[in-house]
Amino acid sequence: MRRKLLGLLAAAVLVLGFAGQASALFEDLQLVRVVYQNNGTVELATSLGNVNTLAGGSNVTVGDGTSGFQLTDFSGAGWANLQVGYYARNAGLQYDAWTSGPLAGGQMSGPTKIANFTNAATYTAGYYQTLTPTGNTVTAVTTNLNSYVDNMNNGGTSPGTFAAFIPAGNGEVSLAAIATLGYVEQLLYKYDYTSPGNPASAGVAVAKIRTWVTPGADGTLGTADDLSGTTINPTEQVVPIPPAVLLLGSGLLGLIGLRRRAS
Repeated sequence: MRRKLLGLLAAAVLVLGFAGQASALFEDLQLVRVVYQNNGTVELATSLGNVNTLAGGSNVTVGDGTSGFQLTDFSGAGWANLQVGYYARNAGLQYDAWTSGPLAGGQMSGPTKIANFTNAATYTAGYYQTLTPTGNTVTAVTTNLNSYVDNMNNGGTSPGTFAAFIPAGNGEVSLAAIATLGYVEQLLYKYDYTSPGNPASAGVAVAKIRTWVTPGADGTLGTADDLSGTTINPTEQVVPIPPAVLLLGSGLLGLIGLRRRAS
């Protein structure tokens, strides 16, 4: 009987430990990366670290290793079926927000929508904090009412709007270019409001974000061996891997992929 009680206690402590870890990951000011499949049921959310610290760094790689993502995480998907978006909230100061957006600049938030964004991001964080993380990543169900897709994208009908905060709907980018370039890039914008009733606010670009995927040990892009991550303010150019080489699947190519990942 005593052994059984000790076993139950140990299991409870383990569960609470995992829950506490997820809770710490998705706190205020954490930059969150979400990768999801269009018309799919899976979204992978990764807590990358303090948004201000990351934006102030150079060539900082996060969300890699066990926190990375692979195409095989999404049933039947191709790279063109996947989307990625980034955001951070400050519920303690409701009038600060960060979202990803286009490289061309000119990102605008909608009038009186900062409260929408903050509330939606807080509910989504609460959902993520109930899930067991792998590294800094949780696997969420898009049909959950507090998922990113349902809560921030209006059930998938308004992608890239962050709960109507970005009217242009350009806060996300497709991962289609991963198949040829190995990466996609966006800018991270910060929005400063003084009250929730303020008019539209122009986002200020505070960092460049590169989402990348390279072949792993098997040398083939699009398998469970892929290496992936996010680099903030990258300082090095990425040389695309020729598609013909990707088909070789050689061990040498796997080493090349590892070298590109490490750089």
